[in-house]
Amino acid sequence: MISDSDLEARKRLAIELLLESESLTNDLQDDEAEILLDWGMAQAEAYALATQEITDEEEARLAIDQGVTTVQRAMRFINDLVAERMDLSDGEMVEELLHLISLARELPQVQAIAAQQEEDEEILEEDID
Repeated sequence: MISDSDLEARKRLAIELLLESESLTNDLQDDEAEILLDWGMAQAEAYALATQEITDEEEARLAIDQGVTTVQRAMRFINDLVAERMDLSDGEMVEELLHLISLARELPQVQAIAAQQEEDEEILEEDID
């Protein structure tokens, strides 16, 4: 397992990789963009957390990069869907939403890892008190 400082560095890397792409929220209003960015950053951090058992930095970076790419793909899709919504028929919108669901299916495992990490931290805090 890596040190806390290495894990924090990986989280920062994940966030930086995510924010490198400028086209993630360009069709959203400020409030919408903020919500999507918050979600994306949480997902990116979760991918970083998922690498805590990986000691090889190159392997960890590759895993983070692949995870962040998945998050960016979902964010871009949401951004584009919002921009195109008015031009889509109801049937087309349903197809787009089904595609979004398939993209989201790649993320639950990462969310479970982040939730487990938070639960472990809470247990540790309780043990300290």
